[in-house]
Amino acid sequence: MKQIKLIAVLFLLFVINSFNSFAQTSIAGAWSRQEGAFTIMLLFQDGYHSYTKYDTANKVFSHTKGGTYSVVNNQLSLKFLFHTGDKYFVGTETKMEISITQQSLSITSHEATYVYNRVDDSKSQLAGHWLITGRMNNGNMQTITP
Repeated sequence: MKQIKLIAVLFLLFVINSFNSFAQTSIAGAWSRQEGAFTIMLLFQDGYHSYTKYDTANKVFSHTKGGTYSVVNNQLSLKFLFHTGDKYFVGTETKMEISITQQSLSITSHEATYVYNRVDDSKSQLAGHWLITGRMNNGNMQTITP
């Protein structure tokens, strides 16, 4: 009888541990939030991130920035490789506390917390990095060599 109880307890612990592992969601994918008329979109994929701020209704592009990222123990580390708004930030790094659920990402930075909603989980067929290999210019296709 004691062996059956022991097996039942071990099975229950295994199930609970499985649910805890499932609850820990990856930051990979797309996240967004509204800031007045502006939409802020975050993308995380394969160790790279981007942040874009824009207002669709008024057709206003604010800026975009991005680079590499890593997450260790609920701390998000970002290194900026580009920034269209201020070149000073290129090469800088910042760290923020994060909390992730299935549908939300909370980022605490400079004593303010921002909550983003999941747009995509980066598991769709089109997820990943896209390499631009050409562009149309005055009716002619120009090849871009990576």
